[in-house]
Amino acid sequence: MRRSEPPPLRRLLAAFPLTEGFGIFIGIVAWKLMVEGRIEFGEGLLVALPCSLVWFGVRCWKIRRSAHSTQ
Repeated sequence: MRRSEPPPLRRLLAAFPLTEGFGIFIGIVAWKLMVEGRIEFGEGLLVALPCSLVWFGVRCWKIRRSAHSTQ
């Protein structure tokens, strides 16, 4: 019997690095607070968003690569 696989969109959404992006955001904001004494949410977003998107792209690439190698 073949194991049922989740739909492709659901698999991709599950691969989105939400917690990693949030962690990067908190790290950048905390670093700025410790070094400069002020909170900069904009800079945290400018760093965390592209990092999350790149991380998501790599995960999608790995999912596609593993799907093609099992066929």
